[in-house]
Amino acid sequence: MRECAICKETYDPALKECPYCGCPADFLRPEQTGFSAGVRERFDFLSCEDTLDPPAWRVREKKTGQVSVLRALPAKDKGSAFARTLQRLQSAKPRHIAGILEVHPSDDPADSWYRYEDTDLCTIRRMLETENPIGEDQAKRIAGSMHDLMQELEKYSYRHGCLTPDSFSLNGDGILLREFGDGTEHCSDMEQIGRIGRRMCTGSWEEMQEAAGRGGIRSVVSRLKGLLGWN
Repeated sequence: MRECAICKETYDPALKECPYCGCPADFLRPEQTGFSAGVRERFDFLSCEDTLDPPAWRVREKKTGQVSVLRALPAKDKGSAFARTLQRLQSAKPRHIAGILEVHPSDDPADSWYRYEDTDLCTIRRMLETENPIGEDQAKRIAGSMHDLMQELEKYSYRHGCLTPDSFSLNGDGILLREFGDGTEHCSDMEQIGRIGRRMCTGSWEEMQEAAGRGGIRSVVSRLKGLLGWN
């Protein structure tokens, strides 16, 4: 039997919601999030993107109903430096970066967090599940906005450090950086963008060499190289 997170009644685990109060079966218990009581009282926790580290929580502010993404800040000194970087981006509002709504550093790790816009758009990874490899026009559009994004990141001295196809949403301008990493530079942002670009062109990481022999793919890779400044 499943216990309802709200009314605590038990019911058939095959049901998608509690028959007593209507609470969804996958409703998250706030105390499981690791955030302080004050944060849990302010927000309803809707879902978790646990492929990101730290996890990205989709939350709804109880007072306003605003839906956003909430993540913990890194611990101690690294968290303070990361918070200052996020505050610069919050003030600047770069075009190709999701809007940062709030930065809340604290000595208490459970109360040290930031939140940003929930873009709720298709990510590059989702796009590759249906369009793989992508067409040349799409590749050129994305590559151009990736180039602009890298210039924006450089301007504000921001290093993501762990970019993946899940880091970007697609929008009318090309791409939007939809998550902000963990404040640690694991590897070069340009190197990671290069890998993502090649993945978009070839359909998989492993097919790069084989695909390079096909004229259409070579043309796309060439355009991406020019736009991104690859060697």
